[in-house]
Amino acid sequence: MEEVEVTDIVGGLLLKKLEIGFHFRVAEPGWTYPDHYHKIFEILCYDGSAVQYIEGRSIAFGRGDWLVIPPGMRHHIVNSGPSDCTYLSIHLDDDLDFSPMVSNPTQ
Repeated sequence: MEEVEVTDIVGGLLLKKLEIGFHFRVAEPGWTYPDHYHKIFEILCYDGSAVQYIEGRSIAFGRGDWLVIPPGMRHHIVNSGPSDCTYLSIHLDDDLDFSPMVSNPTQ
């Protein structure tokens, strides 16, 4: 992963150094990605429909949904719908504090 120096406030968070990576996938019906975890945050956004399993709990997702998975949580995804599911996965280092966004989701 490439390190990027950021010196401004971004979305209410002061970022000094950030590790970031991402990937994009169009997954056909029936596609699945095996159970895994990361040492960093993962943020997913969806188009289509899929089921994300996190620590054994299933969460159905659809168009426009976002999900933040903290480091260390086991998860996998299944496209159980009748059409393609598209998602963008963003990986961020674990020095970020998401609590301002979670505690004040309308700001």
